[in-house]
Order: sequence, then structure tokens, then C-alpha cells
Amino acid sequence: MEKEIDVEHILIELKNLSHEELLIYWIKNRLKEAYEYRYFAEKAKMLNKDEDIIELFIILSKDSQSNASRLWEIYKRVFDSGNSEIPEVSLNSADFKFANVSKRLEKVNSPLEVLELAMESKLLLKSIYNDLAEKTQNKESKLICKYLAAIEEENYQKLKLEYEYYKKRNERKLKFPSL
Repeated sequence: MEKEIDVEHILIELKNLSHEELLIYWIKNRLKEAYEYRYFAEKAKMLNKDEDIIELFIILSKDSQSNASRLWEIYKRVFDSGNSEIPEVSLNSADFKFANVSKRLEKVNSPLEVLELAMESKLLLKSIYNDLAEKTQNKESKLICKYLAAIEEENYQKLKLEYEYYKKRNERKLKFPSL
């Protein structure tokens, strides 16, 4: 039986981080997400050679990488950091999302299931970022949380469009099989 994600516990941990630690966490989360999308692309490639879905995951991976770079630039500006590497942040649930998604991804059997799992992941992160934006008192953290929630919504919508397109295309193939 899969362990349920304890969103409240995650929110408490995130809320207890300083603004600097939150930025570090978000940067690392974006980098992990870029890796996750590449993983989704590989899984989709193994299940079906549908280039549209694979390309979408590659684009989302690049978007996540770009978001991490933007957040890193914000971090360096705000904290006048001369660091060339992202510092470490200790958070017990830091890998909660990817670990949970990776386990479930191993069990999927179709590109549609890969898309469903990716959409679920986006909604979970959007919820976490929105909840954190409501609960944090730090104005900068609040703005970054809202920004990240908006990115998750945008990525969810991209995945949803691809899901609907792919589903309809497959339904048409079933109705009109090639001879």
C-alpha cells in the first residue's frame, strides 16, 4: 500500500524555513522537476513512440530548468551570494513528490497514464504553493509561492491539453482502424 503524502506536514516544514532556505528549496525542487520530466519522457518513449507527448515532457523539463535558473538569479541578487553552487537545505520531505511519483510511474502502462500522473503532480504542487502563499508572512516568499503556483497551473494546462488531444486521437483510431 502506498504511503499517502502528508501535505500539512510538508507545509509546516516549508513554513519553518527562512526566506533564503525557501528559495534554495524551490531552486532544487525545480531542478528535480526537470529531471522528473526527462524521466516521464523516457517512460513515455518506452510505452509508445508518440513524439508529441515525449516532446511535451522535454519542453516542460527545459521550462523547469529555466525556472530554476531564474530563481537562482533571484537568490544571488537578494542574498548577494558569491556562491557558484546551490547551498544545501535540510527538509525531511524534500524528495516527497519525486519519490512518490517515481514509484507510481513504474506501474503505468500507457502514455495516458503517464500524462495523468504528471497532471496529478502539477495539481499537488500548485496546492502546496498556494497554501504556503496563504500561510507565510514573508512578502517575498508569498510572491514567489504565487509565481510557482501559477507555473504549476500553466504546466498542468499544457499537460491537460496534450492528454485530451491524445485521448481523442486514440478514440478516433479505435473507431476507424486502418485497413
